[in-house]
Amino acid sequence: MPSKIEKHCLKCNKSFLVYPSNKGKKFCSKGCYHSYPKLIGKESPQYKKITIKCDWCDTEYDEFPNKIKKYNYHFCTKECYNNHQLGNPKSTTRFIIKNCFICNKEIKRTEADFKNRPSKNYYCSTECKNIKLKQGRGGFTPFTKICKYCKEKFTITARNKRTVKYCSEECKKNGFPKDEKHKNFKQELSRDYRSKHRLTYENTTWRTEVFTRDNFTCQICFKRGDKLQAHHLENYSSCKEKRFDVNNGVTLCTKCHKAFHSKYGVVRNNKSQFEEFKSSYMLKS
Repeated sequence: MPSKIEKHCLKCNKSFLVYPSNKGKKFCSKGCYHSYPKLIGKESPQYKKITIKCDWCDTEYDEFPNKIKKYNYHFCTKECYNNHQLGNPKSTTRFIIKNCFICNKEIKRTEADFKNRPSKNYYCSTECKNIKLKQGRGGFTPFTKICKYCKEKFTITARNKRTVKYCSEECKKNGFPKDEKHKNFKQELSRDYRSKHRLTYENTTWRTEVFTRDNFTCQICFKRGDKLQAHHLENYSSCKEKRFDVNNGVTLCTKCHKAFHSKYGVVRNNKSQFEEFKSSYMLKS
């Protein structure tokens, strides 16, 4: 077993013993290591950068020795590098001069740039390009239409709204074809069949209103955005007067809805059963 070596802490000057394999250790503890001031930048003994001059603006800056050997020219910023490239282009580079579509200013770009970005109109800056885009949007002339539901006139101001038929969302909701007037309505299905299988417009509207009121969240496990179903507190078949009452509905996920009906059945369900089921779930969780 090798004998330990005595060393002195660099922070507190306290002596401590280490194995020869750890002879590079300088601190007696982690507290001394973290509290010792770290030398950063030029103050650090490991700082190896050399001060040189920028080949474009003659500003002095520090650079690594390997980069000094690798490159012939050195620049303090990217702007100096870009200015040097524009001032000293390659001998094989071909430039083309065109005029800006807005301000008629000369644009000097390489042949490859115009070839890779073919366009009818060229712009010297993004400001000129935005001016052209605004002119294009402003060239649309508003026109007047008649609402399909309330028969009142309204003005269309946007290009992408030429197909609008209603003046507001309320008119669209009231005037949109429902039930027998809808193009996808199946005439072969009877009213009793639709009522039994809940394929009516009233039931669809009621379900949407229940989901919106509960913020699309299951009221048992409080999962949001899961596969949701609207549950009737008072049974659908026996309590006909409350079928489409929003206060008689509650949002449940598929798993909780199935668990409720497996426990209480699907006939003559009521609000007290739901409250009992909810309280038992809260006790389990």
